[in-house]
Amino acid sequence: MGKFSFGMLSAVMTGVLLLAAVHTFAQDAEWVYRQQMEKARADRQNGKYREAATAATRAFLLADELENVRKARNLAIELSISANAAAKNSGIPFKGPWSVQILKEEGVLLLFERGTICRRFDLSLGKGFSVPSGEFKVGAKLGYPNYELNGTLYKMGSVGNTLGSRWIELRNADGIPVSGICGESTLKPERAEKPLFFSLKNADINEIFGLLAEGSEVKVK
Repeated sequence: MGKFSFGMLSAVMTGVLLLAAVHTFAQDAEWVYRQQMEKARADRQNGKYREAATAATRAFLLADELENVRKARNLAIELSISANAAAKNSGIPFKGPWSVQILKEEGVLLLFERGTICRRFDLSLGKGFSVPSGEFKVGAKLGYPNYELNGTLYKMGSVGNTLGSRWIELRNADGIPVSGICGESTLKPERAEKPLFFSLKNADINEIFGLLAEGSEVKVK
């Protein structure tokens, strides 16, 4: 009985210590997040726009550890985009490299320039099997693509082609195509099929199409 009680007590104490550690970690993440956001605001006010964007993006990356993840993300995203817009307006050129992060739950695609968030686009999701999470590389890129499914070719603008004006292939670590980012169907909504992949407005994918080179990083969360 004594051994059993001691074992139960040890398990309880271990659980308490783990919960305390998790709580402490969350508090630390919250503190660092706030510090980075304060630095970003101060840098932006002082005209240090790229430094502000870097601090805001660091805060964005910490948001996953916070209680209100979505709110914390949005605040950091808006601040980074604002700082980068101010940098561009002040004459600081954007040269890349460019990368992308997709937030599936929010339905958002974030465009990064030199590791900082500079643009945000609304995103539609395809069926579950075609929207994996993970880290990918940009593969083939096609303008005004045709679409082949089960041996049937659907030309651009025809019923069955859901790819819109552009196609950006996503490849996994083994170089195998697993999904993609596409435009929206050019058909009227009542005739258009739901997208099978990550879908942007055609104007938006046209914008990022020229920025993302083959091999650019794409992270899906």
